[in-house]
Amino acid sequence: MSNRHRKTKKTKKIRPKKSRASSWSIPTLVGLLLTAIGLISLRPQIAVTPQQVLAKSEPFSAPFRVGNEGYLPFHVIQLVCYIHEVTYPNMRFANEKLVNEQPDDLTLDRQEGETIQCPYLSGQMPSPPTSADVVIVVDYKPPFIPWKFRRYFRFVGASGDSWQWLSEPSQAIQTQVDQVLDRNYNAPPYRMAR
Repeated sequence: MSNRHRKTKKTKKIRPKKSRASSWSIPTLVGLLLTAIGLISLRPQIAVTPQQVLAKSEPFSAPFRVGNEGYLPFHVIQLVCYIHEVTYPNMRFANEKLVNEQPDDLTLDRQEGETIQCPYLSGQMPSPPTSADVVIVVDYKPPFIPWKFRRYFRFVGASGDSWQWLSEPSQAIQTQVDQVLDRNYNAPPYRMAR
C-alpha cells in the first residue's frame, strides 16, 4: 500500500470546558475593588485646622477647628490638646496634657466642626513662646462600627513677625502621646486610624 492512499485519522483536539468561575473572575474583582474604594471614601475624614490668633502676643489664643470633611457623621468622644514642647526665652515645658474636652453627645455631620483651644499659660508669661509643638488628639467612633478610634494632628509654631501654626507629621510622637493620655485617663486602648 502506498503512503498516498493511507487514510489518516484526524485527531480531535479536546478543549477543556470553560468554567463559569473563570468567566466571572474579572467582573468580580472589579466589583470588589469598587466596593473597597467606596468603603474607604465613606470612612470618617477628620480635619484639624488652626484658626487666627485672637491676641497678637498670645499664640495659644488661636482655636483649632475639628471638622468633618467626609460623607458620614461620626461621634466625637473627646478632644485633647497635648503639649509636646513649649519653649520660652528662659524656660522649656514638655509632655503635658492640657485640655481634655469631652463633649456631651457631639456628633459631627458632614461639613460641621467643633473648636478646641490650648490656652497654655496665656497671660501668665512676660513674653510669648519662641517655639511650640502641640498635638490635637481626636477620639471618635464612626457610625455602625463598635470600636473607638484615635487620630493625631500635630502642629509646630514659631515666632517671627507673626505666629503661625504649621502642620507636621505626628507618627514619631504617637506612642508618647498615648502613654500620657492613658496614664491620665486609664482609658482602654484605641484603634489607631491612619
